Amino acid sequence: MAAFYHDSRRRTLFHKEANRFGHHACNSDAHSKCAIDSYFHFLCKNVTISSVDGRSPGIADPRGAVLSQGDWTWIRTSVFMRWDNCDDKDKAAVSLVIFSASPEMRDRCQRLWQTDLSTVLVDPFSLFVICLDELWLQAQCVVRGVSDVFSQMERVSRVKSTDDGRHDFVGLHNIAKHIIYLKESSEAALMTISHLEAFHRELLKRPPQEQDAMPTMHMTSQMLAQKAVQFEVWKLRMTSLEKRMQNIINLSFNVVTQHDSHVLKNDSKSMKAIATVTMLFLPLATIAVRVHQPSPID
Repeated sequence: MAAFYHDSRRRTLFHKEANRFGHHACNSDAHSKCAIDSYFHFLCKNVTISSVDGRSPGIADPRGAVLSQGDWTWIRTSVFMRWDNCDDKDKAAVSLVIFSASPEMRDRCQRLWQTDLSTVLVDPFSLFVICLDELWLQAQCVVRGVSDVFSQMERVSRVKSTDDGRHDFVGLHNIAKHIIYLKESSEAALMTISHLEAFHRELLKRPPQEQDAMPTMHMTSQMLAQKAVQFEVWKLRMTSLEKRMQNIINLSFNVVTQHDSHVLKNDSKSMKAIATVTMLFLPLATIAVRVHQPSPID
């Protein structure tokens, strides 16, 4: 575990991976009957909501992006856990390393260490449940922020559809990208939880050394299933936002097309008036020039 932590190259490559779950069981340690290494990665789009002088909320990149509703920051967290002596509760030891943990995640871990950790030694995958729950809360803050900004743009787009106002197509495009990224993150997180649940079911098939271990492991399975439902609700919400965004984009394009057709119609009326005036006065001007033209004999 210490060798992994101090190996900067392995730590960097581990941290750069996208959403996934992995595990490895080994018996190479002479002091450990069984050791299980497991990890998962979480990658999610992040947005920074800003509201200045009581104006409508908007998305602004904290690094100073100039595009409307643009934000190129991400939530990237990696969790690595090692379970030593997993076949012996009395000698079991659990090591947990969280890369790029948020302040909320660190506070939650600090509160966790102050509680009874006996159940963690029986089934340390409950720590993954806690990490997933905190990451879900972070993602929901992002989803609520994007939803609030989009709702405001949706109301503005409906108003502009009646007064031929100008639409912020760059902002709509960036909001659409954020929604696509968030939906992708929810789907990837669901796959991570699915693989984690499958591996945990394999652990349930192993005969435990302690009879009281089964209720704890079943409780962890139920909590993992609950996390899967929460992430599924996140995915459904992003699907709804994606459809609403497509409706607003179609409305904006239709309004702009209708406005341009009115402009072309007015231009055609002006051209028709100019053509009518030209047809009336151009022949008279030609005759007038011929009448006043001096004769060659004179």
